[in-house]
Amino acid sequence: MRHIPPRNYHEFLDVPVYGTLKVSPSSSKRLNQLEALDFAKEQKGWLQSAGQALAIQLAFYETDQTRSAYELWNKSHHEQRTSTMSVKIKNDGSFGVQVKYVVFFAELEDNNQSDSLVADGLAENNCGRPLIKPINHPVVRDLIARARASGRTVPALADRTITLSSNEKYSELSHETHPRVVALFGNQKLPALQADYFNRRFADGALIWDRPGQRLHLHDTPVEKLEALLKDGKSALVQCVGLNMANIANISAEEGFDSRSLNAPGYARAVLN
Repeated sequence: MRHIPPRNYHEFLDVPVYGTLKVSPSSSKRLNQLEALDFAKEQKGWLQSAGQALAIQLAFYETDQTRSAYELWNKSHHEQRTSTMSVKIKNDGSFGVQVKYVVFFAELEDNNQSDSLVADGLAENNCGRPLIKPINHPVVRDLIARARASGRTVPALADRTITLSSNEKYSELSHETHPRVVALFGNQKLPALQADYFNRRFADGALIWDRPGQRLHLHDTPVEKLEALLKDGKSALVQCVGLNMANIANISAEEGFDSRSLNAPGYARAVLN
């Protein structure tokens, strides 16, 4: 990969999966989801997806491995806001998985309906409530349809957190091949690239750890909680997907829209091409 020195944007060439990525500088502070969407629009782009956020992180590292300080990688290794959403519903038997609850991953589109949904989520979260919408809500229906079309449908988790490993010999649960990680990023190549990145970067002591088999924690709303939230079979739990790679490897598919809780805020970046 090559990094063209920044003007008022960063441009990376030959990025796996995406080819050329032209992106804005990071937001200067952590933002809630609505602020993140607004920031991306101000940059004349759209908020990065989870897959793009990962690719950007890897691109900064690959093109300048001499800079170990996070700020010099333009905050790409801090918590990231993304346009990727998680939608959870009760399974009606039509989704090809024999489980009670299913999860869909897809990206918000750049339109007023997406803005309205995020504003609703922010208002609900600020009152201490999750965002629950009818399954036939236009944005929810579209997210589900696009997730199904791209094969990004997986069973809900039995437990809130699963721990995966970047090296298969240290754990049977490899995040390189785990169906949920593939669905979340929307591509089979990205988890493999991330696993390789962890094994190279953390094994040589470039960050904090000096141990093999770097762990990655995946957080999501478990079935037990979905039972209480989605009893009627007509509603969907809508949540944001966030990445945190600063000092522990976390992927959360249950992020809040607000910026009050510890796991909610993140930096935003616009994709310009």
